[in-house]
Amino acid sequence: MIKILKYINSLPLPITVKHYVSFGVADKYLNGIWGEGDAKKRWQVLRERHPRYRIPKDRKTWLEELCLRKDGQDDRLTERVEALAKLIEKEGIKTFYSIGAGGGVFEYFLKKRIPNLKIVASEYTEEGVKRLRNVFLECDEVEFFDALDDKSWGKIGKDTEGVVFIYRNEREFSDAQWRQMFAAMHKAGVKRVFLGLMNMLTFLAFIQEKIRNLKHRFKGERLHFVGFLRSQHTFRSFWRGLYTDTEVYFPNCRGIYLKKK
Repeated sequence: MIKILKYINSLPLPITVKHYVSFGVADKYLNGIWGEGDAKKRWQVLRERHPRYRIPKDRKTWLEELCLRKDGQDDRLTERVEALAKLIEKEGIKTFYSIGAGGGVFEYFLKKRIPNLKIVASEYTEEGVKRLRNVFLECDEVEFFDALDDKSWGKIGKDTEGVVFIYRNEREFSDAQWRQMFAAMHKAGVKRVFLGLMNMLTFLAFIQEKIRNLKHRFKGERLHFVGFLRSQHTFRSFWRGLYTDTEVYFPNCRGIYLKKK
């Protein structure tokens, strides 16, 4: 019976649904800039103003806020870093390509854990790159990177000792865009990819989200489209035939390690 319930909860079908959230009192920051086609604009505003998502402009404040409960900074962050560090050391990985590094918090703690690991952090807005460079001085490289530009993957593909790290930003891309990225990575020769998936769509997660959104509506809060939630079967369809996958212990996230076929 338990196996049957787990099977049902896992949604054993390729399912993708739109994901909506409320930003509560910070909603005033988003007026006039939030829309399904405004990813760069909305993230620029969130990084600038929203207390949960903002990246400080100065290093002193950034370091002080590393201990706060913000986007990606939950109580098990350092456990995730340790889990991935062990995998990196086991696999002999020398370069760490973080796609959409945001505030660079995970990367900062990973650099402290493995000082000789080359970390290349990227963001897809020029302002994000500028701000990350100002605060994350330990990072080997911070660069602009467009994951949907097939040519961008060429440099990474030539690095046989690197791993691509895509962490907690899986909602940002449509199914078609995910397939495009994996096809581009495979064609470029990217050998290793690690996915840290924040939200996997299950039957229970779907019901919980509907209840949560109803509560926000009753409070008079607006719901904003922020991307997509997907079942495990949907994710696996993106790299099927291109990469093999292994599930890896990664606290509070689903860790999936991919290797090129």
